[in-house]
Amino acid sequence: MADTPHDTPTSGESPRVDDDSPERDRPGDELPEDAPTGGEDPGRPGDDGPAAGTSGSPARRILTGPLARLVAGVVVVALASALSLLVHPASSAGEDVATTSVRSLTCPALGATATLTAGSTTGSFAVGGLGGTPADVTGLVQKDAAKTSWLLMPSGVDQPVGGILSRTGQWQWAGCEAASPSSYINVPDLSTSDLLLVNPDPVSVAVNLTFFTTSGVRSVAGARGLVLQPGSSRVVPLSVLAGSGPAGIWVATDSGRVLALARPITTQSYGPQPARQPGLITSLPAVPQGAHKVTLLVTNPGDEDATFSVAGLTRTGRIQLAGAQQVTVAAQHVLRLDISKQVAGEEMALEVSSDRPVVASALVGDPANGLQVSAAPVKAQLNAVVPTDASLYVMNPDAASATVQVSLSSPSGTPAVTSRIIASGGLAVITLQKGTVLHLSSSHPVAAAVGMISAKKVVVMASATEAAVTGSVSLSIDQSNH
Repeated sequence: MADTPHDTPTSGESPRVDDDSPERDRPGDELPEDAPTGGEDPGRPGDDGPAAGTSGSPARRILTGPLARLVAGVVVVALASALSLLVHPASSAGEDVATTSVRSLTCPALGATATLTAGSTTGSFAVGGLGGTPADVTGLVQKDAAKTSWLLMPSGVDQPVGGILSRTGQWQWAGCEAASPSSYINVPDLSTSDLLLVNPDPVSVAVNLTFFTTSGVRSVAGARGLVLQPGSSRVVPLSVLAGSGPAGIWVATDSGRVLALARPITTQSYGPQPARQPGLITSLPAVPQGAHKVTLLVTNPGDEDATFSVAGLTRTGRIQLAGAQQVTVAAQHVLRLDISKQVAGEEMALEVSSDRPVVASALVGDPANGLQVSAAPVKAQLNAVVPTDASLYVMNPDAASATVQVSLSSPSGTPAVTSRIIASGGLAVITLQKGTVLHLSSSHPVAAAVGMISAKKVVVMASATEAAVTGSVSLSIDQSNH
C-alpha cells in the first residue's frame, strides 16, 4: 500500500510550540509503563540504573595512524535492526488488541527503486505485502519495495532476516524490524528527513510525537493523534512540522504498535534512521577504516541528566576515548559530540556506557556520503543475509574472550564454517561468501555487522540480528545486481 502523505499545516496553521500539551506527552515526566529502556526491566528512562561500566584499559588517546580517505561515494547504510533490540514489549493497552504477530517484522518502503531481500537459516518463512496475507517462501527472496512495505513472519524456530535497499542516487537501507508501542529515533537534521509510520496490524493506531532538541523538549502542534488505519502507512514531513536541527523523536501510540523510520528527503543526509530503545550500554558495531569524521548523537529522554563515556573496540583491544569520558547530556535533550580526533580514521566499534538510559548513534563521514550507525543487539546467536562478497565485523564487549563460530548456509552446498577467538573488548573481521544466510554462534554475547563493497565501490553495512523468534528485528542487504 502506498505511503499517504500526512496533512501539512495551512498558511494559517504554521507549526508552533504547544505549551498546553498533556503531562503524558512529556517523556521525561511520565513514559508509558511498557516503554523498554534497553535493559531487562522495562522501566522509564528516568529511573535509576547501574553506573557506567568501568572495565577496560585506562583512559588514553588512540594511537594516531595515517588518515585513510573514506572510499569516494561511500554510502554506509547502518542497519541496526532493533540494534538496541526492539523486542515487542508486553502492554496492558495492547493485550486485547489483535496484532499481526509479535514475531512479525515490518520492512518499510523506501520509495524510488527499492528491493526487499530476505531469508532464513531454516530455509522457510512467510512474506506478504502490508495489509495482505503472507505466503510461505524458501531461500533468498526479493520483492519490489518502492512503494510497498512488507511483512516477514517465521515458519520455524529462527527469525527471518531482511531489509530494503534503494539504489536511486545515494544508496539507502532500511532493515525489517519489529513494530513497537514506544520507540525513539535520532535524527541528525529535521530539515532533511521525513518520518514514515507503518501500522502492520489489523487495528487502527493513534501516534504521538515528542521532540527532544539541543534546547530541550519541543512539543509541536500537529504532532499528536496521528491516526493510521489498519495495515497502512503515513508520511510526516518533519521539516514542516518541527523545523530544523538535530533531534531525538519519541514515537508513542495510545494503543497498539507502529514501526517508525526517518527517511532522507535531500542528498545531504545520512540515510534512513531506524527507531531504537534507550539503554545503559549501546553497542555500535562498526566504524569503517578511513572515516575522517565521526560524531556521536545522544538523546536523553529521561527527567534527570545522564553521564556517559565512550570506548573504542579495536583488533588489539578496548581503549577509552580521551575527551569522551564522563560527558553529560541534560535531561530531555539531544547532544552532538565530535570524536573524530579520537577515532583518527581507525577501524573500530564503539561502546557508549551511561548511568541513565540514552539513545546513542554515530554519524560517520559527511551527510552526502556517510552513514548513521545505530545500536546493535548483543546476543550469543545472530543471523544475517549476505547477498555479495563481504566482511563480518564482530565486537566483543564481554569481560571474557569469546569463541565465535560463523556458519554460511547456501542452497547449493554444505555450510562453510569459520571459527575465531575474540579477546575481551576486541574486534574481529571475517571474510564472507556471497549468496548465503549467515548464522553466528558465540560463547559470550557479541554484536556484529556485515560490510559489503559493490563493483561501484559503495560500502554497505548491515548489523546481524537476533536469531531467536522473540519479536526482535532483522536486517539484510541486496547488492545482487552489482
